[in-house]
Amino acid sequence: MSERIVILMRMYQVQFHSIEDVKAFVNIANHYGYEIQLQRDAYQVDAKSILGVLSLGIGVPMTVRAHTLNASVLKGELTPYLI
Repeated sequence: MSERIVILMRMYQVQFHSIEDVKAFVNIANHYGYEIQLQRDAYQVDAKSILGVLSLGIGVPMTVRAHTLNASVLKGELTPYLI
């Protein structure tokens, strides 16, 4: 019998209003050992890359996708950016 490991994906809607917001968000994302992505429309980037996040723009809604079973701490840190 084989075992399956299921990693759930948590999704949150965020919006950044300045470059400082983006820098703070990327610093938060880099504290976690699991994959975190940011998506806007058809574009998806690594949330741990400041250039990637900036390429999606500022002042527009985006979706954070955290690939983990428990993202409650991450969600708490993202509170200033949640919409």
